[in-house]
Amino acid sequence: MGRSAGRLYAINTLGAFVGAALAGFVLIPSLGQMATLLVGFSVNMALYAVIMRRFPAAPSEPSAAAVAVS
Repeated sequence: MGRSAGRLYAINTLGAFVGAALAGFVLIPSLGQMATLLVGFSVNMALYAVIMRRFPAAPSEPSAAAVAVS
């Protein structure tokens, strides 16, 4: 578990660095702020769709509080 969490943290840090550098030095000067925002949003939504398709959420048991209320 620790190794997997560390790997995920490292990948996230690398992605944040690359994304910030790409946005600041390439995308904003060439596309402008609004188009860069739309590109970032589109990339995030595409990654979300891929990850959700590849790793679907397991159905969870209702909590005791939810069962008590219903």
